[in-house]
Amino acid sequence: MEGLKLGLMPFGAIIGSNLPKKSPLPLVLFITLLLGIGVTFAEPAIGALKAAGQNVSVERAPYLYALLNDWSDELVLVIGACVGLAEPEPQPHEIVLTDFVGSLKQALQSYLKESRPTIELAAEICSTSIRSLQRKLKSCGSTYSELVDQVHFDTARILLQDQDINVTDIAHALSFDDASHFSRTFRPVAGVSPREFRQQAV
Repeated sequence: MEGLKLGLMPFGAIIGSNLPKKSPLPLVLFITLLLGIGVTFAEPAIGALKAAGQNVSVERAPYLYALLNDWSDELVLVIGACVGLAEPEPQPHEIVLTDFVGSLKQALQSYLKESRPTIELAAEICSTSIRSLQRKLKSCGSTYSELVDQVHFDTARILLQDQDINVTDIAHALSFDDASHFSRTFRPVAGVSPREFRQQAV
């Protein structure tokens, strides 16, 4: 039991990180199934579950008694299968990419008043090449143009909640030439015009 906890579980973590990159899905599922069963047997709570079955009254809870006593091995196998096939936690690189997009959005907000931030500026902020930046954004399911539009929308949404700022001033604050240009960019993202969005937010 101790060997499973000290050896199998760390081994499973390594397999889970590297195997999906090099093997087909059926093989990955089969190995994770076996690892899940092994880890389940290593769980001390499973032994306690079996012991608890001896204290269940067959008259008061016949189904639970049968499950914990007559079908205990099958129950452990089912739990192991579910553990093995459970959805994995996000990998560290996925979290890093999410933080990367969020950090870039925050950085670009400070440049909106000057002009629409160029991809050259974004690459300089990230200390990377334009091509590398495009690849990173693509791996996150986005493009640079979409990201800038989202930054504009997020900032506009906040400003529109302030009733003391008129739409034209918000447009200029976001480096749009006029309110019409701002509205044409805002509507595809929000589904409504800036004025309609403000009315709905009240």
